[in-house]
Amino acid sequence: MIFAAIITRYAPLRWVVKNAPDSYQHHEAAEQILNTGIQRARPDAIRFGKTNPNFAHPTEVRSLMESEGFKTLDLIACEGVVSLIEEKINELSVELWEAWVELNYRLGRDPSIHGAAEHVLYAGRKVQR
Repeated sequence: MIFAAIITRYAPLRWVVKNAPDSYQHHEAAEQILNTGIQRARPDAIRFGKTNPNFAHPTEVRSLMESEGFKTLDLIACEGVVSLIEEKINELSVELWEAWVELNYRLGRDPSIHGAAEHVLYAGRKVQR
């Protein structure tokens, strides 16, 4: 079995929106991530062993893992529909909070939600050859 958390191409943009929206003035970097999945590390980061991170498009995950000999069991958006708006949900009673968690988990399997997630969780099994 393999369980892999994959960071999507949208994660860096979601982080910027939440934490530093004024930094979008450097939108060329955002375009590069969206188009290629690669974020060029700053020269000072490379000096300290940092590499160029590669972010996956949600539609690439299944085929990438299957090309490496895994049978896909599930692919779930980790943040789902309540990401970045969960403050009110976290104030709910346990019963209502659990209902939202269940809905979020169920909707996380919908491929149309994967594009809005920062991470997707891949579950697979190695195929015996």
